[in-house]
Amino acid sequence: MDSDGTPCNRRRYFHLGIICGLYSKKHYKNQKVLYGGWIAAFILVFLQVTAGAFIIFSRQNLYIALTHALFIACFFGVMSYLLLLTSRSKKNALAKQKRNSTHTVKGQDEQDITPTVPAR
Repeated sequence: MDSDGTPCNRRRYFHLGIICGLYSKKHYKNQKVLYGGWIAAFILVFLQVTAGAFIIFSRQNLYIALTHALFIACFFGVMSYLLLLTSRSKKNALAKQKRNSTHTVKGQDEQDITPTVPAR
């Protein structure tokens, strides 16, 4: 706990979000889908925090609580989609690099490697 009574983890998550946002702005500016996904994620987090504050001020109004849950669900969907895109693009880049490589050593292909059982 900090001196003002707030948990330290909230500040760490906030700073982690800022660092991820700056990283995405620097490295993914040319990839519009990833950059737009990060912007959408930040907007959803802001809306989710705002709706959470309104839940407290309205003494747990049902409609505000449902919008709060909707923002969380949309944020999870955006993050899952971004994870799918980044993992797929990394896999495609590795496959493209493997196709373009002209130097292969005989017996070193993935199909030729067979697992061996250690001796007991």
